Amino acid sequence: MENQTKRRKDEEPEVPSVWKRAFQRSAVWPDKDELLDVIYWLQQVLALCVGLGCGLVPVKGFVGFAIYAACSCLSVIWYSTNFQEVDLEDTFGDKTTVLKEGFPSSLATFLVTWIIVYTAMHAQ
Repeated sequence: MENQTKRRKDEEPEVPSVWKRAFQRSAVWPDKDELLDVIYWLQQVLALCVGLGCGLVPVKGFVGFAIYAACSCLSVIWYSTNFQEVDLEDTFGDKTTVLKEGFPSSLATFLVTWIIVYTAMHAQ
C-alpha cells in the first residue's frame, strides 16, 4: 500500500504554487483563473504605489487618473504578454478581459491612497 502511494506521488508532476508561478518567467497556467487572480493583485499593488507617488509629487486632477490608467494598462499587458508569454487572444479571447480584471477596485485603491497621501502631505 505504501509503495503505491509513493509511486503515485513520484509520477504526478508537481505544479508550483500560484505565487511561485507569478514571479516565474513563462510559467505554465493550467487554470486561466489563477492568472487572472495574479493580475488582480498586481493591479492592487500597482494602485498603492502609483497612488503614493501621485500623492507625494503632488499631482492634481485628470493627470492623476491618466497616469494611473496608463500605468495599469501598460503593466498588465506587459506582464501577461512579455513576462508570462501568454497569448491573450487564444487564452481569453481578447485583451480587454485582462485589462478589466480588477480595474474598478484597484482604481478605488488608487484614489483612496492618492487622496490620503496628498491631504496628509500638502494640506495647509
